[in-house]
Amino acid sequence: MVFSALFNIAKAYQFLKDSRVLLLLDKRTLKDHSNCFKVDSGFDSDSLDLVKKDFINRSNPKDYDVWVGIIHDEISLRKDLVFDDSGKLIGFVNLGSVQNSMDDLKQYLCAKQNSPTTPDEATHMFVFMAVSLFSDWKMPVAFFPTTTIKAYALFNLFWKCVEELEQRDFKVLTSTCDGASPHQRFYIKYHCPPGAPKGTITYKTNNHYAFEKRPLYLICDPVHLLKTTRNNWENSFW
Repeated sequence: MVFSALFNIAKAYQFLKDSRVLLLLDKRTLKDHSNCFKVDSGFDSDSLDLVKKDFINRSNPKDYDVWVGIIHDEISLRKDLVFDDSGKLIGFVNLGSVQNSMDDLKQYLCAKQNSPTTPDEATHMFVFMAVSLFSDWKMPVAFFPTTTIKAYALFNLFWKCVEELEQRDFKVLTSTCDGASPHQRFYIKYHCPPGAPKGTITYKTNNHYAFEKRPLYLICDPVHLLKTTRNNWENSFW
């Protein structure tokens, strides 16, 4: 939260520091700490190893804390392009090299003329977070700048997230998200058993990265579903 206040609302951070309402570190000190470890979008091995280290060093550990769920959602961003400390231009959509290449090919094939493909500026950040089902431990795993996530892209990224966590001795049991259209298609279209009749309720699938045979349960966040119902009623002038 401190880093967020510093980089996103620097004036507010300085005001709080000068007012002495909170005992805050100097900006230079915080920037030195933030430069100790470079974090990039996508699944970074060093970042994931830190997630594992943070889990091992948690307070009051229990053996069953390794059972985790994955929460995935996207947040809105201000559309902008900036240079980072290394001189790299950031702010474009970046879903990983494989997914970026697939999107470039799709954009090229759909183009009316053979014009070069150009990356889109990101308007959202899609985030994966691991949450222990039996303790208060939770930690972001990876983030991806995007416009609005597509179901097929979410499918690839989600199972890559499961693979990375399972390789670090976590046991992924659930996937939780809101009722946005890409999430619905991700659950229904990509996890419905082959040959199942139309309207089949999909609530679990096989976790192919588990060392033992284990299902992975697909959950729609009830809080978001209630909010969606309320919004639909409101928009319908009920």
